[in-house]
Amino acid sequence: MLIGLELGGSFGEAPHWTIESVRSVIERAEAGGVDFVIVPDTIAAPERPSGWPDATILLGYLAASTQRIGLIAATSTGGHQPYNLSRRLASLDQISHGRIGWCVTSDPSAAEDAAFSGAIRLPDGNTPARIVEFTRVVEGLWHGWDADAVVMNKQAGQFIDPTRMHYLDHQGAFFSVRGPLNIMRSPQDRPILMLRAEDLAAIGNLADLADAVLFEGETPPAGKAKQLRMIDAKALASDQRQEDADGIVVRVRSVEEAEAVLQTLPEEAGSKHASTTLRGRLEGVA
Repeated sequence: MLIGLELGGSFGEAPHWTIESVRSVIERAEAGGVDFVIVPDTIAAPERPSGWPDATILLGYLAASTQRIGLIAATSTGGHQPYNLSRRLASLDQISHGRIGWCVTSDPSAAEDAAFSGAIRLPDGNTPARIVEFTRVVEGLWHGWDADAVVMNKQAGQFIDPTRMHYLDHQGAFFSVRGPLNIMRSPQDRPILMLRAEDLAAIGNLADLADAVLFEGETPPAGKAKQLRMIDAKALASDQRQEDADGIVVRVRSVEEAEAVLQTLPEEAGSKHASTTLRGRLEGVA
């Protein structure tokens, strides 16, 4: 069974989350066999400055202090451009040797809208159609390089085989992206793509791209993606609905909750990092 943590709550100064406490918890989670952690990427409202750091930058910091645990950014499609986000995640996957994922975040935020000129850029909001196109562009860019595109033929003076590098040439309703990325193919084929079940009604035609779906409640969603049940930290001890999912993701909103969860998780819940890459661990779950 796969097991992950989703961090939440306030970020700033102790006793809330800090850079140091996030690193300490994730290092302990890795030592305990937790497969991955989902890091939020929230913009703080002016009257309540408790937003988190940029998740992709935070993952770079965490990648340097860990070796095996998967690192997933819950980053919104509202404040980014698909080429830039695709490039950053692909770069992180190279840095971490194949441990990066993206949890597509589509929940609108007034603070995010204000921070990224949403009223001007997105007068109709970050619509489901835009989210779908954004995500497909990101995923398409990840496939711009074949696995054997880099030939390194010194005698022939050839660095890459141009027939194995592909332009995306995307022209859509919201984005025009030629590609390819200037980052070689991911160590795990492409970073992990994760969706939330509550978003499937609006962006369900992304289900064919998803490697994993986070769901709550009694019934796992249908589909080929791995099904990971969300469980609140306080309900973990009494929750018995784990056998019908491929794994669980425990939602922790404070350092104290995270520490309590790490003390009580059964050893058999984690895979003990049987594979180096996050994709390898996902695919290794029956």
